[in-house]
Amino acid sequence: MGSKSKIALILGVLAGVLLLAAIGGFAAYQFFVNTPKNSYLLTEKEEMDYFTEVIEERFENELDWYEQTQTNAVETGYTLTADVNDPSLSQMGIDQMINQSEITLQTQLDNENEYSSADISGNISGFEFDGIFAYLDAESAGVTFPFIEEYITLNESDAVSFLNTIEPGAVEENTEVDYSDFFTGSLSEENMEYIQDEYITFVREELPDDAFSSESEDITVGGEDISAEKLTMVLSEAEIQEFLSSFYTKVADDEKLDEILRMEFTMSATDIEGEEFVSDFNESLREEAEEVHNRGFPDGLTSTIWSDGDHIVKREFTTSFVDSGETVPINIDGEKAVNDEGEQLNYTISSEENGLDLEAAFNETEDGFSDYIEIKEPGTEDVVALSMDKISGDTEQTNIQFDFPTGYQGETVSLFWDIEGTYEGDQMSQSHTLYADDGATVTKDNFALNIDVTGSTLNEVERPEAENTVDLGSMDEPELERYFNDFGEKFTEWIGQNSPGMNQGF
Repeated sequence: MGSKSKIALILGVLAGVLLLAAIGGFAAYQFFVNTPKNSYLLTEKEEMDYFTEVIEERFENELDWYEQTQTNAVETGYTLTADVNDPSLSQMGIDQMINQSEITLQTQLDNENEYSSADISGNISGFEFDGIFAYLDAESAGVTFPFIEEYITLNESDAVSFLNTIEPGAVEENTEVDYSDFFTGSLSEENMEYIQDEYITFVREELPDDAFSSESEDITVGGEDISAEKLTMVLSEAEIQEFLSSFYTKVADDEKLDEILRMEFTMSATDIEGEEFVSDFNESLREEAEEVHNRGFPDGLTSTIWSDGDHIVKREFTTSFVDSGETVPINIDGEKAVNDEGEQLNYTISSEENGLDLEAAFNETEDGFSDYIEIKEPGTEDVVALSMDKISGDTEQTNIQFDFPTGYQGETVSLFWDIEGTYEGDQMSQSHTLYADDGATVTKDNFALNIDVTGSTLNEVERPEAENTVDLGSMDEPELERYFNDFGEKFTEWIGQNSPGMNQGF
């Protein structure tokens, strides 16, 4: 997919993400003046806070462990195995090859001191290997293999010239490579605070005060009578055009956001395609900032929410846009019923004859949670469903199921992910089992993938003593070619020595 086509997809998503992030930081401002605009935005913020709390409650231990990995040195081990029992595979002995195989990955991570490593070993049907080790720190990256004695290294300062040596013109010479970015991430707390601080001011200033109104209204949701606060935002066609034009211009001129986007969407700060993407993206934004004044929104936009305490219990959203001379309406209608056990949502998203029905429930049980989300097209029996049941205790049990139609005679395939986990402060262990079931030929008994995970905090990570190194950044193209030809010969010899039954030309 080219840069231009990517941009069309991301524009709408980006607008929503930034505006939601801005609304998330709206709490402080609303206390200054109690206006319908402030009440509307604060109510949306409280709804976002609710869903954040739903996620945090269900994954409390997992999030706590993630925080451990970000603030402490940690060691994590992964062991991958599979269970296969399929007659079609047993005739060729493939089932035993898989059942007797195991791959282990041992990692260490220290974000504060900017160091990460991975040690890979395994046994694949009798072919045993270990000694594959890689590391990354703030200045260099290195890797070694069991068939060589040295570490192959690449310094941060040589990354651009190395890439251009193996593929001329791949990276602009003035591109800055910072290995430290691996240990910070693009959507860090600092970056999120920047987005909130920068774009809350934009939202507050650009949305007109007189677009908002407030009144009390009695409604019925889920069979319950509610005295709700009705909050409405109405934007005219001209106001939508002006808001979007200002928004696109601001994003296009935001150099800090450019940096965040480059990291988040391209996953690379060195690839010239990433630079081109950001450049094309901003160019398209500036063009759209001008062109949006010619785009039609004939019905404007009306968004009404009914709030009861911290919950939006009802929502109506209507707008339209002109596409190829045709006016396309968009409607969102939904309710959320709240009771002692949890919440149930029912939403319909429609545009002319197309639409989606969404039903979801987030319920607390005596010993955990039971949630589901179902999506279907009105008038059809095809349902995409995601459910999760979680039992809390000394050992947490989580069962996730994803159902989707195959498009063949109403058949449905289900994917299952079963997790058992224990968390004890600075240590954790998890057992994951993944399998599928189509109700006929594919079951857990046929094939299951197992992943065992252990984690513990460390006083400090173990850095390798790389006395013998090969510096890729110091080599020219002929030297690199000679080295990797020799590397390939050693690899082939190692494969042959450790797998005498295999073709050495593999």
